[in-house]
Amino acid sequence: MTTRTPDQHSGQTAGRFGSAWLGATAAAITVAVALIYAPAAGGYFFNDDFHWLHQTRRFEWSGPLHLDRYDHFYRPVIEVYFHLGQLLVGCDPTPFHLASIGLHLVNTGLLYLLGRAVTGRAMVAAVAALLFCAQ
Repeated sequence: MTTRTPDQHSGQTAGRFGSAWLGATAAAITVAVALIYAPAAGGYFFNDDFHWLHQTRRFEWSGPLHLDRYDHFYRPVIEVYFHLGQLLVGCDPTPFHLASIGLHLVNTGLLYLLGRAVTGRAMVAAVAALLFCAQ
């Protein structure tokens, strides 16, 4: 009995072609994210960003553990994100936007890997990742 890899299930050969496909997909996703989100990198803060920046004044590391202080949204990751960003770069919006774009790129890549692992088809995973990166 022969064990088949996900690449073999999709009709692709393993090895060099699989690596080339992964590299080409990563490049296409990176280019798509850069083209779509580059204009945002030069923008200013928007809407609820000001709320999160203001909240950094009262940030405490134990704060997200106290659920009784939340009356609407519970978003501990964004609290930590803005706190660390404000400590590292102050109120300069460009590094915040670049970090957000970078996180979106990482998440898009993770979605591609998940899609490929679940379906065993690189093309399906690539289409899903490209659709996600554009949202």
